[in-house]
Amino acid sequence: NPLGTSVIYNFGYYLDWMSSGLSSKVRSWQNLVDSTYDNYYNLAVQYAQFATQAATAKLEVERLTTVLDMYQKCRENIVAESGTSQVASYNSIISANGGTTIPLNQTDINQLKSTIDGYIRTTKANLSAAQSEYDSANTQAAAVKEQQDTIRRSVDIATYFSQAEY
Repeated sequence: NPLGTSVIYNFGYYLDWMSSGLSSKVRSWQNLVDSTYDNYYNLAVQYAQFATQAATAKLEVERLTTVLDMYQKCRENIVAESGTSQVASYNSIISANGGTTIPLNQTDINQLKSTIDGYIRTTKANLSAAQSEYDSANTQAAAVKEQQDTIRRSVDIATYFSQAEY
């Protein structure tokens, strides 16, 4: 609905009762609304696509943030304990969020820290990409929304007609 409201206007019955000037302006307004429909519809479809992309990317950002947090906490725990007793509990959260689990069979603490550091680097890179995708989709959605708002303003019945005509 290019008007952006839940109201449907049908002046057909009343056009003959209006002055010729008002009747002409109403028809002109109806033609304007009709002429914006296809563009507004296409923008609505685009907006829905960008909003879906943004929502999907936001979920990915949240997932990767959780995984990154678990890698960092696990690494800190390994350093503090000089052991791997807590790795399994971190792995359950990492696995539930689709991350690569930390090897439980690695006994060399320095090698294990190096492995986790690699996971952290990879996850940070993936997180950055997901955040960029989220930001881009939001920017594109906002641009489409502004185009829709421009159409709505151009066909707004309250501003298209003078107060007396309205």
